[in-house]
Order: sequence, then C-alpha cells, then structure tokens
Amino acid sequence: MIQLARPATKFPLFKATILIGSMLSSVAPVYAACTPAGSVVVCDTLPPNPAIDGVSGTNIHVLSGAVVRLLDPFAGAVVRSDTATLTGGGTLTSDAGSTIFDTAIGGNALLDRGGSSSYVAGTITATHNDSRAVFLGAGSYLEVLSGGLLSTTGNGYSLPLGNDSAVIGASGSSRIVINGTVSSSGNFAPAIRPSVRNPISGSQQFHAADVTVNAGGLVSTSGTSSVAILLGDGSQLTVGGTVSATGATSDAVQVLATSQTPMSISVLAGGTISSSDGMAINASNAGPLNLRLGGTVSGSAAGNIAVQLGSTGPNTVTQTSGSNVVGAIVGGSNVDSAILAGAGIQVAAHYDNFEDLHAVSGYWVTTNASLSAGAFNTVSIDSGATIEVEDPNGQATLSTPVITNNGTLFLRLSAAAGVNSTMANTTIAGTGGVYLTGGATVALSAANTYSGGTQVGFGAALLDSNTSFGTGQFTLDPFAGLLASVDNLVLANDIYAAQFAFVDTQDFRLDLNGAISGVYLDKRGIGTLALNGNNSFQTIEVISGTLEISNASGAGSSNLLLDSSTTLRVTADNIVIDHVPGGGVFLMAANVIDTNGFNLTIASNITFGADLNKTGFGRLVLGGDNSFDRLSVSGGDVQVLQDTSLGYGTAQFAADTGLVGGYADLVIANDLQGNDSFIELKSGKLTLAGQISGFSDIYDTGVPGNALVLTGANPLLQTVRDNGATIEVQNNESLGGVGSQLFFKGVQGGGTLRVGVDNLVIPTAVDGFVFGGTIDTQAFSTTITGAVTGSLTKTGTGTLALAAPTGANVNFDVLAGTLLVNGNVDGGVIYVENGATLGGTGTYTGGVEVLDGGTLAPGQSPGTITLGALTLNSGSVLNFQLGEANVAGGPNNDLIIVTGNLNLDGSLIVADSGSGPGFGAGVYNLIQYGGLLSGPGLAAITLPSGFSGTVQTSIASEVNLIVAQAGVLTQYWDGANTIGNGVIDGGTGTWSVAGTNWTTATPSTVNSAWQGDIAVFAGTAGTATLDAPAAFKGLQFATTGYTIAATGTGGLTNASGAFVYANTGIAATINAVISGAGALDKQGVGTVTLNAANTYTGGTTITDGTLGVGNNAALSTGTLTMSNSAILQAATSGLVLTNNIIISPATGARVDSGSGTFTLNGNISGATGSLSQIGTGNLVLGGNNSFGAGLGIN
Repeated sequence: MIQLARPATKFPLFKATILIGSMLSSVAPVYAACTPAGSVVVCDTLPPNPAIDGVSGTNIHVLSGAVVRLLDPFAGAVVRSDTATLTGGGTLTSDAGSTIFDTAIGGNALLDRGGSSSYVAGTITATHNDSRAVFLGAGSYLEVLSGGLLSTTGNGYSLPLGNDSAVIGASGSSRIVINGTVSSSGNFAPAIRPSVRNPISGSQQFHAADVTVNAGGLVSTSGTSSVAILLGDGSQLTVGGTVSATGATSDAVQVLATSQTPMSISVLAGGTISSSDGMAINASNAGPLNLRLGGTVSGSAAGNIAVQLGSTGPNTVTQTSGSNVVGAIVGGSNVDSAILAGAGIQVAAHYDNFEDLHAVSGYWVTTNASLSAGAFNTVSIDSGATIEVEDPNGQATLSTPVITNNGTLFLRLSAAAGVNSTMANTTIAGTGGVYLTGGATVALSAANTYSGGTQVGFGAALLDSNTSFGTGQFTLDPFAGLLASVDNLVLANDIYAAQFAFVDTQDFRLDLNGAISGVYLDKRGIGTLALNGNNSFQTIEVISGTLEISNASGAGSSNLLLDSSTTLRVTADNIVIDHVPGGGVFLMAANVIDTNGFNLTIASNITFGADLNKTGFGRLVLGGDNSFDRLSVSGGDVQVLQDTSLGYGTAQFAADTGLVGGYADLVIANDLQGNDSFIELKSGKLTLAGQISGFSDIYDTGVPGNALVLTGANPLLQTVRDNGATIEVQNNESLGGVGSQLFFKGVQGGGTLRVGVDNLVIPTAVDGFVFGGTIDTQAFSTTITGAVTGSLTKTGTGTLALAAPTGANVNFDVLAGTLLVNGNVDGGVIYVENGATLGGTGTYTGGVEVLDGGTLAPGQSPGTITLGALTLNSGSVLNFQLGEANVAGGPNNDLIIVTGNLNLDGSLIVADSGSGPGFGAGVYNLIQYGGLLSGPGLAAITLPSGFSGTVQTSIASEVNLIVAQAGVLTQYWDGANTIGNGVIDGGTGTWSVAGTNWTTATPSTVNSAWQGDIAVFAGTAGTATLDAPAAFKGLQFATTGYTIAATGTGGLTNASGAFVYANTGIAATINAVISGAGALDKQGVGTVTLNAANTYTGGTTITDGTLGVGNNAALSTGTLTMSNSAILQAATSGLVLTNNIIISPATGARVDSGSGTFTLNGNISGATGSLSQIGTGNLVLGGNNSFGAGLGIN
C-alpha cells in the first residue's frame, strides 16, 4: 500500500501521466492514498485524496472508490489531459473556482463540483449503471459549452424517483447552462436531475435548479421511462435549444416537487421540448407553475397530452409568438389561466380544464375542437387580438359560459359536419367581432351582446334567435351567408354583402331590419325574407322563396334577379324600384310579384324572356322598357307607363283585375286576355293594338280628354261596361263581334263611344243604361248594327246610323252631326239639338222633338223614316230629298211616317234627290201621321229653282207638298161651293170652264175658276162632271171614292204630260176621256181606275200603286211602263189590251186579272223584270214576250 500524504504546498504537474490505482509516473509529486495492484495504482480510501493541479497533457485514471481532487491555487487553472477515465464510481472533485474540462471521461464517472463553476467543452461520459457524469454541489454553476458533451449510457435501478442516475445531478440550488449536449441513453436515467437520494431511506430531496438550454444546446434521453430534465422545488427552466425524450414512456421535462414554491418554465423562440412517448412537460406533482411558451412543445402521452399542470394552482400558461404546441395542455387546478400574447398569426395550444383564456395580442389559431366549459370557463380577447377556433371536421363548438370579446373571435369550421348548433351555452359580450369561415354552418344560440359585428368568410351563420349574433354588422364574404333555423326571426343588425353572399330562410320567415350594403346578395330557401332597412346593396338574386320589401332599397340599387318560381312581395305603399342605368329586374323563369294590397312601381327595365305573375290586391306600375314574355295578373291591377311596359307576350288578367293606363299617350301592342277584367284610364290616350278579350269594364279616373283606343278586331270580346271612359274604336269589331255588348254604366253624362276611322260597321249592341252614354262620331260616318238601348247622346259632326233590326227603350239626344235611324228601335224621345240632324230609313217608336236649329232629314238619300210621334219646333227644319212627283216615298223621295201625333212647325227645305225622273211638278207626300195634327204648319218653303209649291195638310193623316213649275197652280175641288168659305168642301159638282168651285189650300178663303194645272180632290167624296174640255197637269185624290165624269164635250186634255195620284187607301175612278199628246203617270200607292176609251198618245207609266182599266182602250195605244211592283188591274172581265208593256226595273210588275179573263196581247219586255199574276181569274199573254226574270202565278 502506498500512502500519499496531503502536501503542505501544492505543486503543479506538467505533461505527466497520473495512473491512480496503477503505475504512477510523474515528474512532480502526487499524493494519494491508493493501494497499487500490480501496475495499477488503486485509490481505495477517502480523503486525503490525491491532489492534482495544473494538469496538462496528463492521463488520469481514477479507479472505483478513489477520489482525485483538482487543486486550483490560482484562478483559471486548466486541466488538460488526453484521457481521464473514472471507473467503478470514481470521483473527480475540484475546489471552488472556475475550471474548464476539456477531457474525455469514461466509465462510471462522477465529476463532483462542490459549489464551483465549471465549463465543459469536451466529452464526459458515464457508462456504469446508476451513475452520474456530473454531480453539482449547492451553489454550483455548470455550463456545457458548444461542442461539449455530457452523457450516460448506464441504466438506473428503478423509476427516476428511486435512483440517483443522471448525466447531471445536483445536491443543492445550482445553475446549469447547456450550450452543448447532455444525453442519457439508459433506462430510468434522467439527463439532468437536481436531487439527492438518501442512501438509508431511499427518499429523494429535490432542489431548485436554474436550468438553461440555449440555442444549439441539447438535452436528451432515449432510454425507457426516462426524463430529459427532472426539476425540483422552485426550479426555473429556460429552453432556447432542444429538450427531447425519445424513449418509451418518457417525459421530456418532469417536475417532482415536495413544496408549493412557484416554478417557471420558459420555452424561447426556437426552443423545443418534445417527447415521442410521453409528455413534453409533466408538472402534475408541481406547485404553482408559470409556463411561458415561445417555442415548440410536443407531447404524445395517452390522450395526446403535451403539458400536464399540477392540481395546486394557480398555474399560468403564456403563449407568445413562435410557439408551437403539439398535444393538449391540461390544467390541474380550478384556477389555471392561459394567456396568448404575440404578433402575427400564431397557433394556440389545445387547452383543457382551464379557468380562463386571455388573448392579449396577436392572431391565435386554436387546434382544439372547442372553446367549451371543459376547456375554459371564461375567455377574454383584448382589442387587437384574435382567437381562431379551427377544426377541419366542422365539429368545433362554443360552450364556454362567457366570452368577453373586445378583439376578434374567429371560427374556422369545415362543412363536413353540416349544421352545428351546439353553442347555446356561450354568451359573447364586448366590443369585438366574430369571424366565421371554413364552410360550416355555425350557430351562436345565446343572447349575445358583442357589438363588433360578425363576418362570415365561408359557410353560414345559423340564425336561431334575434340576438345570437350580437348587435354589430354582419359582413358576408363571397359565397358566405346567413341561415335561418326558426320562424319569425327579426334581426336589427346591419349587413354588408360581398359578391354572391346569401341569406337562406329555409322554410321560415326572416325579417332583416338593419341596413344592408355591399355588392350581391342571394336569397335562398322557400321561406320569406323581409328587408325592412335602409339598404344600399347593388344586386339581390332571389333563388327560391319570397323576397319581401318595405322600401325601394330592398330591391337593390343595380339589379333584382328573380329565379324560377320566386316571389317579390311589398309590405308598404308607394314603393318605387328604379335601378341605376344598365340595371333592372331580371326574370330568370316564371316569377311572382305580390303587391299585397299596396302600390308598387317598377321603373326599371324588366328583362329576360320569363313569365311575370302579378298577385295580391294593389297596383303594380310598370314603367320600364320591358322584355319579359307573358304577364299574368291574378289580383289587383297593372299600370303601364311605356308602350313596351307589358313585355313581349300576351297579358292575362283574372276576374276583377285590370290594366291601368299611364300619364301620356301610349300604344300597347300586346294581346290582352281578360276574364271579367277591367281597363282604367289615367291621362292621355291608351291605344290597344293587340287583340283584346274578356275585359268587361272600362273606367276613367283621370283628367278629361283621356281615351281608350282600340285599333284591332277583338271578336272574343262579349260584354263591355263603360264606367265613364271614352272608348275609341278603329275597327268594326273593336268591341267584339256579333253578339257583343257595350254598356254605359258611368255617372250621369259619363261614358263615350268614339269613332276613330271612317265607314265603320259596328256589330256591337250599345246600351245607354240608366245614366246614359255618348257616341261621338267625330267627323266620321259609322253604322251600329247591334241593338241600341237606353239613353244616349250623339256628338261629333259625323253620321251615326242605327241599323239593328231591333232596339228598345232608346232615348237619344243628338247634339251634333247626323243620327240615322235605319233599324227598328223602340224608344222614348229623340231630341235633335241646334245644328244636329235626324234621318234614316228605319223605325223609331218613340217621339222625336226637333229643337230650334235642329233638322229632320228623313231617309238616307232618299228614304222613309217611321216615328212614333214628331214635334217640330218653330226653328226646326225639315230637309227633304224628292225626285219623283206623285209617288209617296219610294226610292226617289223622302217620306216621314208618324204613327202618333204630329206637331207641324218650322220650315221646309227641298232638294232634288238626283234619282228617278227628278224633282218636278206634282204632289209629294211628305208626312203620313196616324194621330192628331197640331201646330201652325210649315212657315217657309225652299224649293229647287224654277218651282213653287204649297204644303197641303187638308188631307187627313197627310202632309203633302204640291209643286208647280213657274205659273203652275194647285187648286182644291170645292164641289158645289163657288165661294171661299175657309173650308175645302169637296163633294159633287160641275167642273166647268167658268165655274169658281176651286179654292186654295188652307185657309181656303178664296175660290176661283179652273186654271188647268193641278187639281186636288179632298173633303167629301163625290162626282166632278166635266161639261167642257179641261186641260190638266195633275189630279190628286186625297179622299177615297171620287169619280171624274164627263158630259157632252167634256173631257180631260193631257197636252204635255200629267199625273194622277192616289195615296194609301185611296180609290178614284176617271170615266172621262183623257186626250192629248202627253204621257200619263199613275202615282201614289192608292188605286185610280180608267174606264173611258182614252186617246192620249204619250204612253202610260205606273210609278206606284194600282192602275185599273175598264176599257180595252183605257190606256190608249201607247206603251205601258210598270215599276216599283206596280199593279195593272182589270176592272171588268174579258178585257183585251194590245199595248206593249215594259217592266222596269228589277222589282217587277203585277197583273190583277180579277175573277175573269184578262188578255194582254202586246209584247211584254224587260231584261230583268218579272211578271206576277195575282188575281183569281185567268191571265192570257198573247204577245211576243221577252221579260227575263220569270212569270209568277199567285
């Protein structure tokens, strides 16, 4: 045994080899209590230890149990040796001071630094089980420099709590700085362990150690159930490098504390604490811990836990910029807090079982699936800070009881889970906002009060209460929106809608009362979206369901798009939709606009070729240049402001709906199909150029001068009621075809049918109803062939002809122009006002009163009119066209038949009718009446030039005009009376040359001798016997039963043409011979019989009525001309006439053969004439006949 005593002084060794426990060779004294074993010096005793100092280049081998002490007489001593191996538990200690070990230590090494400061730049390795490479005493400082390595490869004997194995151990408070590598590869062997095991009890004493792992430093363990750093009471760990546990069931950092001294762990930016099969930080047995995370913390323990905090708090976790936590951070007490403070976008840890989360600054993305009550009881977000909850599976929920959000709460949730509505237990308050994105549908179901607004970036906000999304504005990003989940929600929030943002009502009603701004909003869902705010967005597209607006801004400022089967409904009156130029309303398919009892104006253009269905009471005003296809109106009415407002196609109107005109002249070309519908006029002309059907009421609620103009044929119209409007027709069937009706149902004086073009023939029946209507012909001529009833007024300078075969209860006030009654009309009174004219060829059973300045012009150039009664006022005018004397009416003369009373007054104007023989001398039957005659008679007579005449009223039921040429006189037979007594007596008397038994028309006060012109036989019938030849131009028989006889040389001389006239019901006989060169014309519908053998040579004409013959030579030898269905009558049997006969015109002639035989041996001609035998006897035709229209035997 070699005993080396501690020297009194220390001597440095230079480049010596010290073999402790072996051969010792040195150039300087070395003291040790070691027992040599062969060539090895074995150190087997406790101090005094071998002391070395100033070793350089020395190989140190310390065997087990030996202690080598490094002496440091002066600071900065450096031990430099090629190899320093401590085996078997050898110990190398040093005095206080700074020592740098640039040494490789092998074996079961223990470098004991009792309170000193050490720096390791080389490699120190311990290989023995339950060994430590370095053990630090209390107050020691150890720094492993960059490139330095401390490691152990041996195993511990038990779990870390039960052994002393470690790369670095410590017996008291110490400081450890790692810039190099500290590594443990054994099982149950921590890399750094600031604790001491009691060798007797086996219990551990934990010590505070400040451990710093700087950038580039590495502390690792790879053995099973090992810990990279095992901290004791009050320890402070700072990691800027790497702390790693890669062995099975190994934590990277574990805190084993026996007191509640607060501790702190800081992971700096770039620092990493990780475990591949354990926790990164296991502080489950620690006291209060302040954990500050700026680097990476990664754990993979069961439940994917990265950090487990202790049960005694409060524990605080602060994440800063650059932090990356893989796995959950699990709180251990009820008062644990998490603080997020950083800049830029950061990833927050998954926190469980914390009291509160406080985002101070930065943008923090959470990886956990929820901010729930299990994670935090309260969450607060400061202004400028953001928390993002992100979950790719869309399962994130909010159930944290209270979130105070003064910054931004960002929920990024995938659409994979569909609608998520599990956030009802979270109340969000504060001045911050909420951002939703990821595609999920998110529900915030609590009564939230946050005011910073909600932005939906992608996905939807599920609306399940009026206040679930706070009070601030919704900002809807492209393709993001709102989804209603309950009925009758009313949101006050403002909304900003980006391109293609949407609101989906599903099948509910949703009211949005806030202001909506932005670009484009899609309305989805079959329910109703009500927009009630003051909006300014540009475009809204209604994809499905109903859009309800309470003001014009609800339709957007640029465009309103209505997709298939969608509805626009208004809830307020007088809304005007007027988009910016280039915008408008777009109908993508069949759509509905529901006016809902209000007035809605769409001034914008409505485009695309879809159908528009207007429903609801109220008025839809169309003011644009529209191009939609068809319009269907099932409620209310539609007003048009432009020619093209009704689009391209047919407009259909249901019962009690209608079309309303605009405020200027319009021309609508659309076909209109109604069903007991109406048209209302406002201002100007409304011209309907398409085909109209089913409209039954026309109203005028605008200003005077309005008119409905119908230009086309509308054969499907049936009944039209005019309620005070002016209807102008420009086609025969503008008001319908045969069987259609026009009723005037407006107030008194209202309703006008106006003629817009000339020569219309209108088949529509017209009913003036109770209050009457007006027919305004303007300057045109028109004919109404439909029945006319009720009270009507005729205006306009043109001519209105009533040509219906029937009519009832007609009252007419003719204010202007001409009214022609050509049909059969039952009526009350026709008033012919100043400047107006009544005419026609029909029958009016009512009375007619021609007022001063009015004109009655019977016929229609010419013709016969039949009236129920006639009153001619003093200023009235009778205007007759006459063209054939001695014929009552007929085709050439006008005639008035009054079935009732006649009041005769006014004046008479006669014009040549321009037909027949022409106006000339003779008797013209002007009026036939069946009632009483009253009035002063006609005061003035105007005849064609060269003629004079008198009006004859002395014949009962007749008013005749006796016309003579210049010098022609009409005289009345006064019978035996030769003195004028004011009466036309008539009767029997002698017709002599000098006798004065001829008087004048009323007052018949003067008698005179016969003047050879026209004789009228009225008064009492009798026989006028000629006693000398008497020339005559005409004989009129006004009383039936007269006979003209002759005695001696008496007879009638017809020098240049004369007529015999008998009116209706009149029969007269002429037994006197008629001689002379003139022709004889039978006129009037009555009968005149010629019994003498007459010698006149001018031929005979039967213009009208019946001419009887009682002698073979009664017609002398001239030709007989028959017209107007005239009758040649045989007055006796066996007569044989040789006269040629001409039948003209096509109306034919009749022959009454009586009961005997009547022979006509003359030639009968007439290319278009026909001959009828009407007697009961025999008619013998003996001539060479050529009449062309046939022979009739009746």
